[in-house]
Amino acid sequence: MALPSAKSIEMGQRIRARRKALGFTLDQVAACVGVTKAAVSLWETGQAPNISAENFLKASLVLGCNPYELLGIDSSAVAVSSVNVSRLAQAIEFIDTMVSRHKIKLSPMSKAKFLLYLSDVDRGFPSDMEALRLIELIK
Repeated sequence: MALPSAKSIEMGQRIRARRKALGFTLDQVAACVGVTKAAVSLWETGQAPNISAENFLKASLVLGCNPYELLGIDSSAVAVSSVNVSRLAQAIEFIDTMVSRHKIKLSPMSKAKFLLYLSDVDRGFPSDMEALRLIELIK
């Protein structure tokens, strides 16, 4: 197994620091994100550099922070629309429901694209028919 990169280690340290500051256990974060305790431990030690976009966004929601913060990027230097955390949580739930209900297989990148579309605060959630068409476009 390759040694973790400095960036992976630094991101892991930020994840661990945020988790501990909130008083969360590895088990609690893992349960909320939908991964194993071992997966979260690997993230925190920088040994899992390829966290899926979906799990990364879920982790930032669980930890109550901007994803840029976990990446070590000054979010003020990045043009970011104001994203409502509860809206993102609703969008993740909507995606999970659509995928489950219609037995759709989506790559993590497609889920991330769909999540970004749904997180637009000014737009309502699409009907099932519209969502299925959108999923076909982003697959």
